[in-house]
Amino acid sequence: MSNSSTFLLESKLNRLKISFSKENGKIIISNAKLDITSLFLLVLFPCFIALGAGIFFISSVIDSEERISVKIPVFIMFLFGFGVVNGLRMQSKMKANKNRKILDDNGITIVENDQSKRFDAENVKDFDYTIEKLEHGNFAGKLYLVDTKNEIHILLGVDEENEQYLLDDLSWFQDYFKKHLGI
Repeated sequence: MSNSSTFLLESKLNRLKISFSKENGKIIISNAKLDITSLFLLVLFPCFIALGAGIFFISSVIDSEERISVKIPVFIMFLFGFGVVNGLRMQSKMKANKNRKILDDNGITIVENDQSKRFDAENVKDFDYTIEKLEHGNFAGKLYLVDTKNEIHILLGVDEENEQYLLDDLSWFQDYFKKHLGI
């Protein structure tokens, strides 16, 4: 691995909030970082506001005989939905990146449930990726390693608001891993 491509890999992993470490010339990619600020602002805060507004709305409706505006329940459902969708998005990213991937000299080792599988140019057929549109205009992508037995192994899971950026990132990772293995 050249220093410039390793630096680019590290910067892309940092930008996508996927944790990694460097040990003895190896890069160890582990799970996605849990960003507490994003968790609070995108998941917990909207859900708590929706819950509080819902309780307030229900209690005020019970005490009042006035006509009820449709805008308030729609806003409450929007906030709650926003929080749930972002929570599911974070959970999906964490699940896709749960296994450790160790990049060493011309090989990738995937550690899953205390079992490790080593892949190199001899037993890897190709790398592939998928992009899925999520709600609220977000996109989720996964990069897969396809071995010579046609078994598919998830390498990375990332999400982006811009489909083109996601496509560019997944394509870059695909090229990087192909060059790393020499295929």
